[in-house]
Amino acid sequence: MSAAPLPTTPASPASATGAGLYRQSALIFGSSVISAALGLLLSVILARVLGPAEKGTYDLAMAAVLLLDAALGFSLYMGVTYTVARAQGAPRGLLSAISACVLAELALAAGVLALLFRLGAADLLLPSNATLVLSAIVVLLLSVRSAALNWRAILMGAGRAHAASALDVTDRILQVVAITVLLAVSQSVSAQVLLAGTLAAAVASQLLYYFAAARVPPARDAFSFRDVLAYAWPCYAGNLVQFLNYRLDLFLVHAWAGLSSVGIYALAVSLAQLPWLLARSAAGVLMPHVARHQGDPAAATLSAQMARITLTCSALINIVLALTLPPLLPRVFGPAFAEAGPALLWLLPGTTVFALVMVLAAYLAGTGVPRINLYVALAGCTVTVAAGTWLIPLWGIRGAAITSSISYGLSALLTLIVFCCRTRTAFWDVLIPRWRDLQDIRNLQRTAPASGGTPE
Repeated sequence: MSAAPLPTTPASPASATGAGLYRQSALIFGSSVISAALGLLLSVILARVLGPAEKGTYDLAMAAVLLLDAALGFSLYMGVTYTVARAQGAPRGLLSAISACVLAELALAAGVLALLFRLGAADLLLPSNATLVLSAIVVLLLSVRSAALNWRAILMGAGRAHAASALDVTDRILQVVAITVLLAVSQSVSAQVLLAGTLAAAVASQLLYYFAAARVPPARDAFSFRDVLAYAWPCYAGNLVQFLNYRLDLFLVHAWAGLSSVGIYALAVSLAQLPWLLARSAAGVLMPHVARHQGDPAAATLSAQMARITLTCSALINIVLALTLPPLLPRVFGPAFAEAGPALLWLLPGTTVFALVMVLAAYLAGTGVPRINLYVALAGCTVTVAAGTWLIPLWGIRGAAITSSISYGLSALLTLIVFCCRTRTAFWDVLIPRWRDLQDIRNLQRTAPASGGTPE
């Protein structure tokens, strides 16, 4: 199914609808900046208290949580967002069905880890010093965060970006508070203890997400949970491969360079991905918007504008990061993390262009063809595996950073080509910013709806 061609002289995307979308993006971006600042504070605490090896244990355990969710969550949240957006409400029985799926995911994760331990292969996924207690924390943290992600998906599909943004910040605050309290009362601090604190905070925030999602009114039309699964399943493979595309390097670093290198490299990755806050904010509201307006050529026009604005802002942010962060890292995080600076510089070109993938992939997913994103992710993941197994043993975390940038660049190029071919948009309309973009952003306050966060 091809998208309709763009009109020859499209109206400015900053109409009331476009302005509302930008306003929601700005709201999510603002909350993301606050969350990122709290996350950086948490990273400083972890680095100073734990050191590279124990921080590597913490980071790898959290990466295992995300990997298990990507593999066993079956991208349910994508189906939830899409269906709620299309139905303009929550299908009946959605909360109960999600709860059942989360419990099934917990059981599957426990089974997978038990099998890995039995086979003596647990270190493929978990830190080499992992205990059964740490494994239990990983499984519980997986289920709690999976539930929260799906409750949040209901809010985003319903256009309640303001509620999702407030809860995102609350989630991060709870995590920082839990870690700080544990550091104050615990006599012996380890990655496992701090992971337990992270789990406690996640349980509290998950309940807040649930109560907010429960307030979304039911759909007027006859949508069911089958509609959620029908959309989520095609997204699953693409999301899993895309996750491997930008997380597999962490596991490869663990295999080839050890836990200390994981702790250092994870810091560089988290800093290099800061510009993704803007891209994720735009993608988070763009996907349900496109789903609600399938067949409207203006959705493609708006997507192209959001992509070029996001790319430009990401490039500017990364230039500032490249000039300021490398000399600051040893002073802020400790001398043991000095090597994160060179890795950061190698990562920044790739994370800059990958912002395009996030925005344009959201448009493609909103049009109901998420399988295209799978093909792009497969190409990027192939590069990650091939280049990573060659470069990481040679150059350590710098090799991992180079691998990631090459993979991100290929994904961005392929996504750009697909988007432009399907929408008949010129490359420069996606890549090159225009003076009109700045004018549109300046006019948002005048054109946006009075009540931010509501569906257009």
